[in-house]
Parts: sequence; structure tokens; C-alpha cells
Amino acid sequence: MINTHGQVTERIERRTGTCAALRPGEYHRIDQVAAGGAYTLFITCPKSCDWGFLVNGVKVPCDVYTAGDSASFESSRVAGDK
Repeated sequence: MINTHGQVTERIERRTGTCAALRPGEYHRIDQVAAGGAYTLFITCPKSCDWGFLVNGVKVPCDVYTAGDSASFESSRVAGDK
């Protein structure tokens, strides 16, 4: 586990086709992208919280992040947060 900006990051390597469940407050991040690119598919259950993207330690609501120029955000992680 890595402590960055007051947050603990656990590195879990996943292979093509693997699945993972994220709970509110857990984040998804892609560190490396192969030459062919990368896709992330999100399947949601009934809404239990608002979700968005963690950008430089601050949660940005998904509608704000996707409405603007997301390239202007330096780093992002998908987040479910209460």
C-alpha cells in the first residue's frame, strides 16, 4: 500500500477480462495503457451514492468532469463516494 496525499493506495494488478467490485470511497485507476488502448466498463447497481472522478485528491462530479475538457485534468480516478 502507498500513502499519497493522505490517501492509502493499494496496487492490484489485473489482467484483460478481469472484474472488480468497487464500494463507495474506492477508486479505479489505470497506470499504463498497452499499444492497443484500454477500455473500462462500469456496470452499476441501484444508486447508493453520487459518483465522479478523483482529480488531484478532489472528487469532481461525473457530469462536471465529462461536460468539460477532461484532458485539462492531470490525473483522474473513478470514484464512488458518500
